[in-house]
Amino acid sequence: SGGASIGGGGGGAGGSIKIVGVSLTLGTNVITAAAGAGAALGSTGGAGSVGRIAIGASSVSGTTNPTYTSINAP
Repeated sequence: SGGASIGGGGGGAGGSIKIVGVSLTLGTNVITAAAGAGAALGSTGGAGSVGRIAIGASSVSGTTNPTYTSINAP
């Protein structure tokens, strides 16, 4: 009795990405900062948070996941 229980670890965060350019073509959800899933061992660890994506450019086409934040272009 009183033994330790083992549970799954939590997922990692998605990190951060910063892209700066003049005219950028990103594609569709090619650039991602996804959250890590929590492990399931005994009990489920929680998922991590999505990351952040910042883009600075005069012209941007395409999408990211999660949606990027516009920053001042150089």
